[in-house]
Amino acid sequence: NMSCLNCDTSCLSCNGPYNNNCTKCPVNQFYSYGVCENSCNSSQYLYSLNSTCLNCDSSCQTCNGSFSYQCLTCPAGSLFSYGSCINTCYSNQYVDSTNKYWLDCDLTCQTCNGPYSDNCTTCPAGLYFSYGSCINTCNSTQYINLSNYYCLNCDPSCNTCSGPSSYECLTCPSGTFFSYGSCINVCDSNEYLNSTNKYCLYCDTTCQNCTGPYSYQCITCLPGSFYSYGSCVGSCNSSQHLNSTNNSCLNCDPTCQTCSGSNSNACLTCPSGKFFSYGSCINVCSSNQY
Repeated sequence: NMSCLNCDTSCLSCNGPYNNNCTKCPVNQFYSYGVCENSCNSSQYLYSLNSTCLNCDSSCQTCNGSFSYQCLTCPAGSLFSYGSCINTCYSNQYVDSTNKYWLDCDLTCQTCNGPYSDNCTTCPAGLYFSYGSCINTCNSTQYINLSNYYCLNCDPSCNTCSGPSSYECLTCPSGTFFSYGSCINVCDSNEYLNSTNKYCLYCDTTCQNCTGPYSYQCITCLPGSFYSYGSCVGSCNSSQHLNSTNNSCLNCDPTCQTCSGSNSNACLTCPSGKFFSYGSCINVCSSNQY
């Protein structure tokens, strides 16, 4: 029985009696897999050349084309990344938690937690991590931690350094002095200032404080020793006497061999060829002496 039957009223042309048997739609209607719709559904996009609604890729929630990189929004459980909906971001991306997007890190970063050059969390080979940034060389006030290639700040007292502690300085800021790895305002009492390089260097071990590195450059002496013209000695030599006021050894008068004071009348003994006379050493006894 060859009969012509009416299409469903929603169709302009059809190949069957139902509303999903349309082959062509009226003006202002859109064809969607056999059905004529007022608008495409949310998981479809409009192919404008023939007013057809086509399904998005299954990874998309909404889209503007049929491919997986033409998503506009993503379903729950996946995140948007430059047109695609993915479950896990690429290593050089981060999650924009506000709108659930995966976004690219700054080009200097290997991984990151934000879009800026100071949002890096790790760095590419050849770059050093410095407090969120990836840099070619550490700043002058930083040192390289070789275990992880991080640039870390020197102690604030240092100008440059080899490590984080205040005793790991290499150079010092203006106005401070280098002392065996530390930068200090004043040299320690057992150090002297080398004015050439602004280093504080140790005195000779015999000195308490000093003007230079040698044993004859003492200024004061340790308890139990005596100051003798720049040196610190265990006892005054035979041609000296002890000034008990400041524990210093002072030379006898040249006429004396030994003495109790610095004057020529404070001799205790005389050199060979001299005669002792009431504290003095003389060449010839006076006429009233024998």
